[in-house]
Amino acid sequence: MMVLERFFSATLHKLNGFFNKEEEDKPKVRANTQTVTFYSYKGGVGRTLALRYLSKFIKRNAEEKICIIDFDLEAPGASVKFSSKNDGVVDYLGSREVFGNFNTYVQKCDDNIDIVSAGKGLFGAEYFDEAFNVTAKNFSGYKNGKEEISTFVQSIKNSGRYNYIFIDSRAGITPLSLLSTIGLSDIVVLFIVPNDESILGSRFLYDMIFKVARDSKDEPPLIIPTLSRTPTQPC
Repeated sequence: MMVLERFFSATLHKLNGFFNKEEEDKPKVRANTQTVTFYSYKGGVGRTLALRYLSKFIKRNAEEKICIIDFDLEAPGASVKFSSKNDGVVDYLGSREVFGNFNTYVQKCDDNIDIVSAGKGLFGAEYFDEAFNVTAKNFSGYKNGKEEISTFVQSIKNSGRYNYIFIDSRAGITPLSLLSTIGLSDIVVLFIVPNDESILGSRFLYDMIFKVARDSKDEPPLIIPTLSRTPTQPC
């Protein structure tokens, strides 16, 4: 545990400081419930572990309520770490229900943490078949699927149940990862590994966030860069 505390201490300090600012000192946000997206251009950098650890940290220290959404449909992580077996994002996108009805997909983890999993039957052939199908159908471009996902997340925000929504984003540059970071977030925790591909990919996302904000004349999310997995040898 001491290793984890040292590893994430900078991010925890920044986020905890932000969450406890006076309201007038906070950057402009789009709702009372704040959406925090955990993103990395490359996988295996501790993104999902940080989300889990920070959820427990805030629950223990602030007793505020969090809803976690696992948007890493191709490689679900948060769903596993929080032992979620309910219908989730894949089932929602594949259903014929009115978009925005999220109650069916929320699973209670404990008194202060709920989760919307990636989907039911994780790591089975049927799950990955359905994940492939809904991804191809709904996210063939950045704007495709935006309304459905935005409506879903906004309905969770508008419910008034949660202080924070934590999104575990897909790694890389994909339509769903762009929606998670650019279209939905008040805060983006940007995990960066000190190698060329991670830096270049993270820089591209950073530039995209501000380009979209300029074009739409909207406030960009607060971005918290977090250096992860610093090696002793060049990587």
